[in-house]
Amino acid sequence: MVFDLTLRRIIIGTLIGSLMSIGLAIGLIYGGIQVNWWLALILCAIGFLIGGFTAGFIARDMIPGFFAGIFTGLIVFLGIFLFTWLIIRAKILNWFASFNDISQTINAFLDFIGISATSTLGQNITSTITAKFSEYSSDINQLVQKYVPIFCLVISAIFGGSAVFVGSIAGAIGGRFNRVDEILNE
Repeated sequence: MVFDLTLRRIIIGTLIGSLMSIGLAIGLIYGGIQVNWWLALILCAIGFLIGGFTAGFIARDMIPGFFAGIFTGLIVFLGIFLFTWLIIRAKILNWFASFNDISQTINAFLDFIGISATSTLGQNITSTITAKFSEYSSDINQLVQKYVPIFCLVISAIFGGSAVFVGSIAGAIGGRFNRVDEILNE
């Protein structure tokens, strides 16, 4: 009975904490276009902290809070992957339909993610995408289906990994803060 109640608390804490974290992360990632990328990362970490703490607080103990924080981070990873994959795929296809030129599409993509086309990273991305585009006989759909999910997995791994780490610690702290069971037993 106690295990069943603890499992319910973990599940409810995970759902509420992940909804908070995903909402904050997606809003801040998308808003990251308006601010520097490092500021968006810091603000997302704060969102993960709030979501993990809430998940742990609802789980009502340190160990269940820790697990609720971990599960919150995993759900955040999936949510960010789906969000970035759908947005970036649609943006690239839309840009290519508008420009009908891979160079302008790449420049629009680099502007979207906040990388200067004249930087070393921007030049490496441009040369790689141009080479892969010609490899696929100038078929943008094949290029997008092959490489956008990989790019989005990398982005999700960065944000999701930090969400798991920060969420687990915050969940344990949030679970420790909630001493409802100790108060009721006294």
